[in-house]
Amino acid sequence: MRRIDSYIKKYGPDAGPIIYRTLQSQAAQARWKAYYRDQL
Repeated sequence: MRRIDSYIKKYGPDAGPIIYRTLQSQAAQARWKAYYRDQL
């Protein structure tokens, strides 16, 4: 996963952290869904 610094460089100090957190949360949801799917 990319670091937050690269998002700040690309999108600026305002939008970079927001985009980073959004993508991180989407990835976390995908991991949990895969985890629970494997548990069934």
